[in-house]
Amino acid sequence: MVHILLYPGEIDEARAQGRSLSHLEIVDDDYHGGTRVKCRAHDTATCDNGYKPLDCVSYPFFPELTSSQNGNGAKPTVTLCKGSSCPIQGHEIPQHERYVRDRWQELIQRKPEVATWLHWFDFVSTDEFDSESYDRY
Repeated sequence: MVHILLYPGEIDEARAQGRSLSHLEIVDDDYHGGTRVKCRAHDTATCDNGYKPLDCVSYPFFPELTSSQNGNGAKPTVTLCKGSSCPIQGHEIPQHERYVRDRWQELIQRKPEVATWLHWFDFVSTDEFDSESYDRY
């Protein structure tokens, strides 16, 4: 089953903003601290004018974290991986890749618990619900 992952607190943030979540069917409301959903939107480009999760905005990329050293110690840095079955080649979408990396980097700086959540995915190359493997980009 293909699914969408919402980072810890994302669904609550969308609700607090009054965004429609009616197109998202919650499959697991505590997926390693985040939320796993299935999209039921009729118009997936607009999410039926509802909330578009960052996982969808990021497609075809998914963030991974590496640590970089700065004057204040180790800092998580976002790198991206791309689903191996995605037909889009990385060199075709460099602007989107930068946008996605910047959005995730800002998010983990604002919400460090998202970095902790992302580290869980470092231990798996595929998800038990989505058999697509991911390649580092």
